[in-house]
Amino acid sequence: MSFLPENIKVPGSVRQFLNAVGRDDPVFDLNIDECALLVIDMQKDFILPGAPLEGWNAMDLIPKIRDLVGFFRDNERPVIWTVHIHRHNDIGVLEPMWPSTGPRSRQQALMAGTPGVEIVEELPAPLSSELVVEKHRYSAFYQTDLELNLRTMGVKTLLITGVNTNICCESTARDGFIRDFQIMSVADAQTSITRELHEAALISTAVAFGRVADTETVIEELRVNF
Repeated sequence: MSFLPENIKVPGSVRQFLNAVGRDDPVFDLNIDECALLVIDMQKDFILPGAPLEGWNAMDLIPKIRDLVGFFRDNERPVIWTVHIHRHNDIGVLEPMWPSTGPRSRQQALMAGTPGVEIVEELPAPLSSELVVEKHRYSAFYQTDLELNLRTMGVKTLLITGVNTNICCESTARDGFIRDFQIMSVADAQTSITRELHEAALISTAVAFGRVADTETVIEELRVNF
């Protein structure tokens, strides 16, 4: 099993480091009975063409995530959704990082009560039985009940999809890993502001926080280990 999907270029120095520490990939195997799918912030303000926070190739994620959602539902495994939402008094130090889309800006991206916070209609809507986590910072674990729900569900491995690879996805991957969840970042079901940021985050995740593979590889492995 390769360290990363073949279309992502891994610097030679990274491979040398992994060899030096004796890394043997894959670092864990996927078992469908222990997995949950996390769909991070697939909201209109991030995804739709021309949206204020539109990412690189954002619409291309939709069929990949749709396939994963269908697979997890068919196998009666948890699908968990997050939505990043702000109100006027909760943005804090994030505001100067995103001044043109904050609560005092003209665009007001990700503001409660606006259409932009809705999950894109091209994806299947969350079921009433599926957890939808409202978050106000990058990590889906920060001041939410995500960890409590994962423990209650008996989840050991978290498959991460959505946006942005190097921000909310990677922050969640890091926080999940330090809570002893195995992390699988699904490479072609995530994206970021640019391709460069997307790929750099996947390399970082694969080095220290979990596994990275594409949708086809993930589903194939889950079927084999079902």
